[in-house]
Amino acid sequence: MLDGKPFVIKAAELHYPRIPRDYWENRIQLCKALGMNTICLYVFWNAHEEGARQVRFHRQQ
Repeated sequence: MLDGKPFVIKAAELHYPRIPRDYWENRIQLCKALGMNTICLYVFWNAHEEGARQVRFHRQQ
């Protein structure tokens, strides 16, 4: 239910490390065009963890 009405989750999964950053917005829009209302993401720790207890989530330029 969403706002008291039946709601169906239609999800797409995006693996952001496998998609060039310049295409992220395009991929999200493509998912919307296909009728998706949810995006599922995994956190790829190997892309964010620089070392033991060193996690980086800032944007790289």
